Amino acid sequence: PAAEGEEAQRADESNIDAQFEDLMRDVDIDEMMFAAPEDVQDAGGVAEATDIADGGDGDDPLEALRSNPTVRNLVTVTFERDDFLALLRRDGLNHPLETYRRFDAVLDVDADGGLRPVDAQFDLRDSRFSPVGSQEEPELAEAVFARPVARILGTRDVTGLSIQRVDLLQRGVAEFHRLAADGSMPTVAKAQQAMALIERIDDPELTALAPQVTSALIDGTDTPDFEFSLSSDLDAERLKARDLLFSGRAEQAIGTAEAALAHVESLFAAVDGVPRYFNSYAERVVYNRLFATPGERTVLIPDNVFYTHMELADILSQLKGVEAALPHLNAMVSYAPAYSLSHMKLAVQLARNEDWDSARAACLNALRVALDRDDAAFAYYRFAYAEWMRDQFEVAAAAYLMSERIAPGLYCARSGASSELADHGLPVSPHTEVASIVRKAARVCVDQGMFVPARTLSVAAARMDDTGHDGIDVVQAQFLRSLSS
Repeated sequence: PAAEGEEAQRADESNIDAQFEDLMRDVDIDEMMFAAPEDVQDAGGVAEATDIADGGDGDDPLEALRSNPTVRNLVTVTFERDDFLALLRRDGLNHPLETYRRFDAVLDVDADGGLRPVDAQFDLRDSRFSPVGSQEEPELAEAVFARPVARILGTRDVTGLSIQRVDLLQRGVAEFHRLAADGSMPTVAKAQQAMALIERIDDPELTALAPQVTSALIDGTDTPDFEFSLSSDLDAERLKARDLLFSGRAEQAIGTAEAALAHVESLFAAVDGVPRYFNSYAERVVYNRLFATPGERTVLIPDNVFYTHMELADILSQLKGVEAALPHLNAMVSYAPAYSLSHMKLAVQLARNEDWDSARAACLNALRVALDRDDAAFAYYRFAYAEWMRDQFEVAAAAYLMSERIAPGLYCARSGASSELADHGLPVSPHTEVASIVRKAARVCVDQGMFVPARTLSVAAARMDDTGHDGIDVVQAQFLRSLSS
């Protein structure tokens, strides 16, 4: 009977996890947080328990999560790490209330052993949980990392985690104004410091404005409020191209888009750096660790340069065939080698061309950088197709089974798939090199008080694990919420 009870309990927990997974599907955990209504104090603490008010008739325990919950503080407690770990080793979690009280927790237990709401002694917005600057984007921050941190993140300073060009440019303009207003520095020193930042960002549009910046600082006047139009000009040309395409003038549309793209790319080709696009902070860390060369100066391109290549690749593949689309597909891979979408777009078109060796290689590249179970599942599926067409039937079968295993909602284990792939030296999701990189980077970003990249890295780490709920369970969601405070 005891075994049957444990089995029933596990079934209940599995059912709850499944319900939570269905509930959170298509929700961007990286952006959301379980925020309380404005008139209710937010809950928080080092260790926090919350009571979510029932939003319905009580039949569905997860119904309340479908709208903003009312959050009530049930416990606030601060655990001293060494004492807490010693207690865990000695007593485990056998006496939770005694453990809480040992650490002077604020809690109120009713006659039935339940917890009553209490007045919180602190919350997640306290400075000790959200250090100054913790919500600052890497593009706008200034910090030099210690050697162990730099090794894990693949960069010597926080600027090396940047992914948004527009934010870097904004930081530059703000720094120029700050230098101009600093009466304690000689004008020459101001100009030198401004040039050092311009060279660090290495953006062609900003570099072209360097003479105006240095001239103003040396003259002791404020720097202008620069407007950067390169990206918006490209968007205007993309809009013209779409209008031409929808009016039936496809050749003119393609020519307009490619001419505008060539102009922007010629400017970035002239800088002393490597132009790159990043879709997330997690990708930036992977790129830093796996792709960046020693001493490389990585230059962020406007996002719409990458998007324009993707649009042209899609249009040309439909209108003119694979060969016409390949230059744009290869450009996507060149700009974003740590983005699995780049490799998969290329792989699909190579398969259309029946270039199975190249399609296989593109799928393998996608698998090596996949930061999401869905991406990995699709890459395994296309990889299996390419292997099958190359008469590598055992590997193809293993890849098909792996794709089925890790696809959402199909978590049934398939014996032999992992070992077959490993025997051939192929990535076995989620136990890949990038998974280890991302997990370590997420931890160090939290420790360094850099919560913005930490959220993205933590979500990526969760979505790469091999649990049945895709890693975003109630505990993980609460942890992500704490990083948003």
